[in-house]
Amino acid sequence: EWRDSAIAQGMQQGVQQGMQQGMQQGMQEGMQQGMQQGVQQGMQQGMQQGMRQGMEQGMQQGVRQGQKDLLRRQAERRFDAETARRLSGLLDGADADRLIEVGDWIVDCASGDELLDRVGQASP
Repeated sequence: EWRDSAIAQGMQQGVQQGMQQGMQQGMQEGMQQGMQQGVQQGMQQGMQQGMRQGMEQGMQQGVRQGQKDLLRRQAERRFDAETARRLSGLLDGADADRLIEVGDWIVDCASGDELLDRVGQASP
């Protein structure tokens, strides 16, 4: 009887130790796997967001550059090449609203000097 009791007690301790070790190992592996998956997902989401933002910024810059090029061409045709050249420097850093305004002024102004004065006065 004593031997059977000792065997049963030993088995019970062995099962408990095995369960504890198994749970600890399982938790460690689960945490490690979860962290790896989290890092991978974070990197993927970050790359996607970065690509989207880069594309949006690139498109906005391209549109603004196209608007500036068009305004320079219009100023050259309406006035002269020197007015267009000087206007080009004044348009650096202009936002979309300013570019629309300059387009109106190209039509409204009677001379290249008047246009450049307006743009220069309106520049920050």
